[in-house]
Amino acid sequence: MELGYPKAANVVTVLGAEGIHNIMGIGQKAEGYLKLVADHLAGTDRAHRSAVLLIIAQDTAAMLAREGWTKETIKQYIREHALMLFLSTKSDFSIRAWRECWEECLRGFLKRTIQRR
Repeated sequence: MELGYPKAANVVTVLGAEGIHNIMGIGQKAEGYLKLVADHLAGTDRAHRSAVLLIIAQDTAAMLAREGWTKETIKQYIREHALMLFLSTKSDFSIRAWRECWEECLRGFLKRTIQRR
């Protein structure tokens, strides 16, 4: 039903997946936990793929439900918050720092290439 098929349809969904990614939200309230999930997905470039499988432990699911979260509101929160905007990285890295880092990496690459010849 999630992918648009009627409940009575005889379909199988196959998902290409990689290893598990544990997201430890010990001590977090519902929104804090969901923020961890969204940040993790944004950082791994997974948030806006065609399919993401999120398995939530029973105790965490119970906490989310107690705080009023539903499957739909969780999906909406992740869609809205799993973003890594360039402007948000400016507080951590200035444009100058990015350029200096890139130039240093390029100098190192060129130096290794020349030494190999």
